[in-house]
Amino acid sequence: MLPQPLLNSASRLLADNGTDYDLTAKITTIDDNNPEWNPLISESTVAVKGLLTGYDEQSILLGIAKVGDSKMVVSGQVAVKINDYFMINGKKWSIVNIMTAPLKNTDIIKILQIRNE
Repeated sequence: MLPQPLLNSASRLLADNGTDYDLTAKITTIDDNNPEWNPLISESTVAVKGLLTGYDEQSILLGIAKVGDSKMVVSGQVAVKINDYFMINGKKWSIVNIMTAPLKNTDIIKILQIRNE
Protein backbone atom coordinates (compact mmCIF):
# COMPACT_ATOMS: atom_id res chain seq x y z
CA MET A 1 0.00 0.00 0.00
CA LEU A 2 1.32 3.43 -0.94
CA PRO A 3 1.86 5.92 1.87
CA GLN A 4 -0.69 8.20 0.19
CA PRO A 5 -1.11 10.72 3.05
CA LEU A 6 2.65 11.28 3.12
CA LEU A 7 2.83 11.56 -0.67
CA ASN A 8 -0.02 14.06 -0.58
CA SER A 9 1.70 16.09 2.15
CA ALA A 10 4.99 16.20 0.23
CA SER A 11 3.18 17.20 -2.97
CA ARG A 12 1.21 19.90 -1.13
CA LEU A 13 4.34 21.34 0.51
CA LEU A 14 6.13 21.50 -2.84
CA ALA A 15 3.07 23.03 -4.53
CA ASP A 16 2.68 25.65 -1.77
CA ASN A 17 6.36 26.51 -1.30
CA GLY A 18 8.12 25.40 -4.45
CA THR A 19 9.01 27.22 -7.61
CA ASP A 20 8.60 25.99 -11.18
CA TYR A 21 11.94 24.98 -12.69
CA ASP A 22 12.67 23.63 -16.16
CA LEU A 23 14.26 20.19 -15.93
CA THR A 24 15.95 18.98 -19.11
CA ALA A 25 16.71 15.31 -19.68
CA LYS A 26 19.12 14.03 -22.30
CA ILE A 27 17.69 11.15 -24.31
CA THR A 28 20.02 8.80 -26.20
CA THR A 29 18.60 6.81 -29.10
CA ILE A 30 20.54 4.06 -30.82
CA ASP A 31 19.45 2.72 -34.20
CA ASP A 32 19.46 -1.07 -33.77
CA ASN A 33 19.80 -1.49 -37.54
CA ASN A 34 22.99 0.57 -37.62
CA PRO A 35 24.77 0.09 -34.27
CA GLU A 36 28.04 1.49 -35.63
CA TRP A 37 26.44 4.91 -36.11
CA ASN A 38 26.80 7.47 -33.39
CA PRO A 39 23.78 7.56 -31.09
CA LEU A 40 21.27 10.35 -31.54
CA ILE A 41 21.13 12.59 -28.47
CA SER A 42 18.07 14.77 -27.98
CA GLU A 43 16.64 16.71 -25.05
CA SER A 44 13.23 16.89 -23.42
CA THR A 45 12.26 19.67 -21.00
CA VAL A 46 9.47 19.59 -18.40
CA ALA A 47 8.49 22.00 -15.62
CA VAL A 48 8.79 20.61 -12.08
CA LYS A 49 8.07 22.14 -8.67
CA GLY A 50 11.17 22.32 -6.53
CA LEU A 51 12.69 23.90 -3.46
CA LEU A 52 16.20 25.27 -3.95
CA THR A 53 18.61 25.57 -1.03
CA GLY A 54 22.35 25.57 -0.42
CA TYR A 55 24.64 23.25 1.48
CA ASP A 56 25.88 24.11 4.96
CA GLU A 57 29.55 24.62 5.74
CA GLN A 58 29.85 21.22 7.44
CA SER A 59 28.69 19.39 4.30
CA ILE A 60 31.36 21.20 2.32
CA LEU A 61 34.09 20.55 4.91
CA LEU A 62 33.16 16.84 4.99
CA GLY A 63 33.40 16.65 1.20
CA ILE A 64 29.71 15.89 0.70
CA ALA A 65 29.36 18.94 -1.54
CA LYS A 66 31.60 21.43 -3.29
CA VAL A 67 31.51 25.17 -2.70
CA GLY A 68 28.73 26.55 -4.88
CA ASP A 69 26.67 23.34 -5.03
CA SER A 70 22.97 23.57 -4.27
CA LYS A 71 20.18 21.17 -3.34
CA MET A 72 16.94 20.89 -5.26
CA VAL A 73 14.11 19.05 -3.49
CA VAL A 74 11.50 17.59 -5.85
CA SER A 75 8.70 15.06 -5.63
CA GLY A 76 9.82 11.46 -5.49
CA GLN A 77 7.70 10.85 -8.57
CA VAL A 78 9.87 13.09 -10.77
CA ALA A 79 12.02 11.02 -13.15
CA VAL A 80 15.61 12.28 -13.03
CA LYS A 81 19.07 10.95 -13.70
CA ILE A 82 22.65 12.13 -13.32
CA ASN A 83 23.58 14.80 -15.91
CA ASP A 84 19.99 15.99 -16.39
CA TYR A 85 19.97 19.71 -15.72
CA PHE A 86 18.01 22.77 -14.63
CA MET A 87 18.28 26.23 -16.15
CA ILE A 88 18.19 28.70 -13.25
CA ASN A 89 18.63 32.44 -13.86
CA GLY A 90 20.22 31.72 -17.23
CA LYS A 91 22.76 29.25 -15.81
CA LYS A 92 22.94 25.50 -16.34
CA TRP A 93 22.86 23.43 -13.13
CA SER A 94 23.61 19.74 -13.72
CA ILE A 95 22.46 16.97 -11.41
CA VAL A 96 25.55 15.32 -9.90
CA ASN A 97 23.92 13.22 -7.16
CA ILE A 98 20.44 11.93 -6.37
CA MET A 99 19.29 11.04 -2.85
CA THR A 100 15.85 9.68 -2.08
CA ALA A 101 13.61 9.57 0.97
CA PRO A 102 11.80 6.26 0.46
CA LEU A 103 8.97 4.77 2.47
CA LYS A 104 7.56 1.33 1.69
CA ASN A 105 9.35 1.19 -1.67
CA THR A 106 7.99 4.59 -2.75
CA ASP A 107 10.18 7.67 -3.05
CA ILE A 108 8.48 10.46 -1.12
CA ILE A 109 11.00 13.12 -2.19
CA LYS A 110 14.26 13.31 -4.09
CA ILE A 111 17.09 15.58 -3.02
CA LEU A 112 19.20 16.48 -6.02
CA GLN A 113 22.72 17.80 -5.67
CA ILE A 114 23.16 20.28 -8.50
CA ARG A 115 26.27 22.05 -9.73
CA ASN A 116 26.66 25.12 -11.91
CA GLU A 117 28.63 24.34 -15.05
